[in-house]
Amino acid sequence: MIDGSFFRKYRWVIVGVSVAVTLFFALQLPRVRIDPDLYSMIPPGMEARVVTDSVDKIFGGSGMVVILFRDDDILRREDLLRMRAIVRDLHRLKGVTYVMSLFDARDVRGEQGMMIVDPAVPFLPANERERDSLKRILLANDMVRDVVVSSDMTMAAVYVTIGDGEEQVEVVRAIENILSEHPGRAEVALGGMPYLMERISRYISRDISVLMPVALLLMVIMLLLAFRQWRGVVLPFTVVVMTILITMGMLPLLGWKMTIITVLLPIMMIAIANNYGIHLVALYQELNAAGKYPSRTSLVGALFHRLFNPVVLTGLTTVAGILGLLSHILVPARQLGVLAAVGIIFALVLSLFLIPAVMVMLSVPPPERAKGKRGEHPLERGLHRLAATLVQHPGRILVAALLLFLVAAAGITRLQVDANVENFFPEKDPVRQSAMLINEHFGGSQDLSVWFSGDCKDPALLRRLDRYTDTLKKVEGVGQVASLATVVREMSKALYDPGDAGYDRIPDSRNAVAQFFEMYSMGGDPEDFEQLVDFDFRNTRLLIRVKSGSTKVIDRVVEKVHEMVDGDPAFRGIGGYGYINARLSDLILRGQIRSLILAVVVVALLVMLIFRSVRAGLFVTLPLGGAMVLLFGLMGYAGIVLDVATAMLSSIMIGVGVDYTIHFLWRYMFERRRGAAPPEAVRLTLVNTGRGITFNALSVMVGFSALMISSFTPVRFFGFLVVVSIASCLAGAMVLVPALILRYQPKFLEKIMMTKNEK
Repeated sequence: MIDGSFFRKYRWVIVGVSVAVTLFFALQLPRVRIDPDLYSMIPPGMEARVVTDSVDKIFGGSGMVVILFRDDDILRREDLLRMRAIVRDLHRLKGVTYVMSLFDARDVRGEQGMMIVDPAVPFLPANERERDSLKRILLANDMVRDVVVSSDMTMAAVYVTIGDGEEQVEVVRAIENILSEHPGRAEVALGGMPYLMERISRYISRDISVLMPVALLLMVIMLLLAFRQWRGVVLPFTVVVMTILITMGMLPLLGWKMTIITVLLPIMMIAIANNYGIHLVALYQELNAAGKYPSRTSLVGALFHRLFNPVVLTGLTTVAGILGLLSHILVPARQLGVLAAVGIIFALVLSLFLIPAVMVMLSVPPPERAKGKRGEHPLERGLHRLAATLVQHPGRILVAALLLFLVAAAGITRLQVDANVENFFPEKDPVRQSAMLINEHFGGSQDLSVWFSGDCKDPALLRRLDRYTDTLKKVEGVGQVASLATVVREMSKALYDPGDAGYDRIPDSRNAVAQFFEMYSMGGDPEDFEQLVDFDFRNTRLLIRVKSGSTKVIDRVVEKVHEMVDGDPAFRGIGGYGYINARLSDLILRGQIRSLILAVVVVALLVMLIFRSVRAGLFVTLPLGGAMVLLFGLMGYAGIVLDVATAMLSSIMIGVGVDYTIHFLWRYMFERRRGAAPPEAVRLTLVNTGRGITFNALSVMVGFSALMISSFTPVRFFGFLVVVSIASCLAGAMVLVPALILRYQPKFLEKIMMTKNEK
């Protein structure tokens, strides 16, 4: 049996092993790598990703950077010279497979029955008259207007496609270097998924370097205010730091990388890993204040025996709740669940053995100073008043809680799900600003690819593509739609005069279509169409640009696509980042339901085993259920969407929040076994264990509050919502649970006998 003498005898062994294990994992930290690629977070078997991967291989990658140039007149000679120099460098840049700009676009026209393919910009204007002439030329070119230059001639766009398998972040940074080498008058902005990932990479590094110090500082302040003794700060804080080093060091050992989701790991450890140490310090101060233990050895022994069972049990329920993340759709979220669960186990072991081993080496303060230098803590006075209110009015409190839950439940009907990655960033961030410009001037920042295979020179297929193109252009939210049929119709305009039978239409025979492309190749480059059709004309796609990343908008477009292509033998699937985001929204909702059910069921089963009662499991889920209703209702009322970050809330809330109820019930049973009547047992539990529970909850809220200064909007909301959810769980444990006990007096709380070590 472990007692105080065990810690006195093996104190240096425990300290040495703890430090050695921590150092081993800390030495792995230099190998931690950042992965900003949102695409790699998606399960490989997801249908939208499978189609997108296939489309990327056929058409040379879909990672597109959009470079925007803005001036009051973008056709100024100096602006065009600068753009031309930049475009030349981009063509030579390693990793770039395709560039489309004013200087790559073509002007297709006919002369004497021949197809003439000239550059879209035939000259660089030297004066205002020539600029007006060039403006008329560009406005008449459907392949250019609102594609690479805006109709008002204030903006030009350069599209840079990065090859499949390339390090997109590195290519984006090389593009930024090229832009910096060519300064000029026009403002420059970047957009597109690769640029978004580059910004994510920067922001992850920033969050790691800023959020951790802030969270640690807040934790130190909170612990000092709570315990008013430096040992109450240093001991839990040491466990937190060691746990962070261990869990972060596990990343490279497991071959995992730091992502926008796993960046939450150190903050979770700061918030959760000190929970067990806080209970140890709180009870240490309580036992010391009683003055019944003559030596530090006996004090530490009593502390260990009183808290071993509840701390281990609450640790197990926290792990069970956190492992609910294993049902999350995103791979890094599942990784976060594993790492956090292992980190909690390490924190539990360190708290139960390292903290007592250090305590046994420290002098014991006099009983009158056991809880700090200034007497009774203000929290204790508040807990006395709360206990008096609960004992007098448990029924009223339950009615008030029920009304609150009903009001909150109405807000759940307003809850929305959205996985638009552009919303990861604040409204004034360059990513959001460039997306707005692309949506306004160049057809939309979200892309969809509708893949077809077959004979792409077959007029029947081309006519279907033409019909699909025209239909999609009329769908609300769609900006631009490009297809091989669009190209063929433009060629027909060059070869026929308006009013001719062949003008602006798909030819009737395959040979005629083939001749169009042969004639084009005489003056143009066949690679001009590589974004729409492969080399042997066996695969083609509709490129759809959507002006909003909203799941509702994209779902509307996708629904229309499925309606159009129903029964089309050439249709192979829909891909693109926009479609992946929309599918993620559906999977996030289903994953949220699965993780919620899994976490609740596992935690309830554990509680049933702990208290050896089925009713105990149901009883514990009541405050958790109430907290979930409040959380999701608040999200609905406040318009906070369920996304890749906030979808992890339920598992964390259940895993952490159930601890407070278990600690309360465990202490309540202890007081009942010592002979206290239910009202007195509730009062003693609130005043004594309630102090540790409150400090515990406050430490979690303080730790997660650091996330509110994150660079990512969903992470900020996540931090705020964790604070709300933990506060709800605290209220459930400290108000709802005692009110239920006083009103119904559950039998399972009366039947466990006191053990020898508890007497």
